[in-house]
Amino acid sequence: MISDDDIRRVREATDLVNLVQETVVLRQKGREFWGRCPFHDEKTPSFKVDPRSQLFHCFGCHAGGDSYGFVMRTQNMDFIDAVRYLADRANITLTETKGSVQTGKRQRLQELMKASAEFYALQLLRSTEAGSKAARAYLSGRNMGTELAKRWQMGYAPGGTMLFDHLRGKGFTAEECLDANVAVKGQRGYIQDRFYERVMFPVADLQGRVIAFGGRVIGTREPKYLNTSETLLFHKRETLYALDKAKAAISSQGTAIVVEGYTDTIAMHEAGFTNAVATLGTALTIEHLKLLNRFAKKVIYLFDGDEAGTRAAVRAAELITQDITPEAGRFRVMLEVAELPPGSDPADLLAKQGAEALQAVLDQSTPLVRFAIQHSLKKANLASPEGRHAALRSALQVLLPIRGSILANTYIADELAPQLGVEYSQALALFNGLQAPRAQGQAEQVKDQSEQAKDQSSPSNTNLQNELLVLYIEYPETRELLAEAFERVTWDGEDLPKLAKALTAADKTAESSELYARALDAAPAYAPVLSTGLRQTLSGSARDHAFLLMYMLRESQLLNEIALAKIAYAKALDGNAGNTLFREIAEKQSELAVIREKLAKVPKTFL
Repeated sequence: MISDDDIRRVREATDLVNLVQETVVLRQKGREFWGRCPFHDEKTPSFKVDPRSQLFHCFGCHAGGDSYGFVMRTQNMDFIDAVRYLADRANITLTETKGSVQTGKRQRLQELMKASAEFYALQLLRSTEAGSKAARAYLSGRNMGTELAKRWQMGYAPGGTMLFDHLRGKGFTAEECLDANVAVKGQRGYIQDRFYERVMFPVADLQGRVIAFGGRVIGTREPKYLNTSETLLFHKRETLYALDKAKAAISSQGTAIVVEGYTDTIAMHEAGFTNAVATLGTALTIEHLKLLNRFAKKVIYLFDGDEAGTRAAVRAAELITQDITPEAGRFRVMLEVAELPPGSDPADLLAKQGAEALQAVLDQSTPLVRFAIQHSLKKANLASPEGRHAALRSALQVLLPIRGSILANTYIADELAPQLGVEYSQALALFNGLQAPRAQGQAEQVKDQSEQAKDQSSPSNTNLQNELLVLYIEYPETRELLAEAFERVTWDGEDLPKLAKALTAADKTAESSELYARALDAAPAYAPVLSTGLRQTLSGSARDHAFLLMYMLRESQLLNEIALAKIAYAKALDGNAGNTLFREIAEKQSELAVIREKLAKVPKTFL
C-alpha cells in the first residue's frame, strides 16, 4: 500500500500544466490554459487546466480531475499505478507497505525483466563469443549498428542457463524466472533459458518498463521469431511494440501506423516515421485499437506484400464494429489499411527506395470498410445476375456489424448498388433481411445516455452545492458567510459533507491551492466535480454570487419538499395528518415566495 503522505507528496510535486502539455497543446488565457480535449473529438478547445487548483475539466465531455485522474485516463492505469508513474516522473521514492501479493509480485517481475534486458544488452555489445559476433553481424546486415542497438536496448540471448544463473545470482528465485517466462522447464525437469541464440528486442509498457521480449533466431531454425508467453506483466492482445516511444508522435500527428515486425518498426522510426508500432505475434485486435484511440484519431494498418500480409488483411475485417462509424463520436476509430508492393516489407522498401516510397504507400491507405468490401468482390463473377446477387450478399455481410449506421447505408447507396447494378431499395431490403449481429442492450444504452444528458441540462441541488464549495475555495471574501450557511445545508451524498467539513476546518485565509489539496484528500473521487469550477464567469461581487447560489439552492430544495408534501397530502387519510401537511405546504410556499423575491433583487453576478 502507498501512504497518504506519499500520495500527497507526489501530487504536490506534479505540475498539471506540464503533465498535460506532454500530450495536449495548451494556450494560456488569463490564469487558465485551454486546449482540445484528448478524450473526445472537438474542433473548438473546451479542455481547461487550472494551475491554481491543479485540476482539469472538459466542458464538452465533462471529464475532469487532478493529475492522477489525467494519468489514469490517458495511460489506462489504475490509481496505484498512476501514483507510481507520477512518482517516477518526479523522482520520488515511494515507501510501500505490505499490500497485495499480486502487487509485490508485479514489482519483482518488473525488476527481473529489467535485469534480463541489461544482461542481453551486455551480451550483444560486449561479449566476444561466436554467438554474439553472429548477432552483431546480422544486425549490421540490416543497417543496425551499435548506436541504434543501444537506443532500442537490443540484446543477444546466448541460451543454456546463462541468464537463469545470472538472475539467481541477483537474488531472483527459480519460480520468478519461470513466471516471467525468461526460463522454462525442460523435459527432464531442469530449468533453462527460454531464449537461446537469438537477437533480443525488449518490449516495454507505456512507461518504458520492460515487460516482455521478442527474439529473432540467428540462422534458419524455427520459429524465426519467438515471443514471451502471457505473464502477469504481458498480454499480447493489449500490448504494442514501441508504443512507449511512439505515443508522443502519435498524439501530435493524430495518426498511428501499425506494422507486424520489430525490425520494420525500428527501420520506420529511424527513417522519420516515429508514429509506428507493431503487434506482437498476433493480428491487430480491438484491445489494440482501444489503446491507440487514446493517442490517435486515425490508425493505418500496414500489411506486408506477401501471402501472410494478405491473410492479415482479410482478418482485419473482424475489426469492423460500431466504433468506426461517424456516429461513434469520441470513441470513433478511423481505421484504414495500406498494402505494400508484392514481396516487400517496410524495412526492405525503406532500404531500397527510401522514405518517399513508403510515404506514397501510406498516402494510398483505404478505409477498412471499403477495403473489406472490395476484397469480398474480387473473386465474384459479376457477368451473371446470379454472380452479382452472390457478390452483393457477400459484401453486405461485411457491413452487418455496423447495420443501422450512416456509414453502412452510405456504402450501400453510393458504392455497392451502383457497382452491382441494383436499386438501393432492393439492396437495403436484402441487407435488412440478413441475420442481425448481436446488439443486445443497445436500446437501453441509448435511453440511459439520453436520460443522463437530460439530467445535465439544468443545475440540480448537487450542482449548486458543488458550485458553493468551489466559490468557498476560490473567493476568500465569501468564507465567513458560507461557513455559517454550510451548517444549514442538507448536503447530497456522502462526499459533499466531507468536503464542506474539511474546508471550514481550515484557516479562513488559506490559499486556494491548499484548500483544493484538503478537498482532494477528504474525497479523492470528487476531483472531477471540483474541476468544473464555477458554471459561469463572475462579473459581479463574489459575495453577491454566494447569496445568489444559496437562494437558488434553497428554491430548488423547497420545490422538491413541496412536491413530496403534496403527494403525502393527497394520500393522507387521517384528518389531523392532512391538516399538518397542509400547513407545512403553506409555510414552504410562503418561504418560496420570499426566496424568489430575494432572487429578483440579487445583482446578476455572472456573464
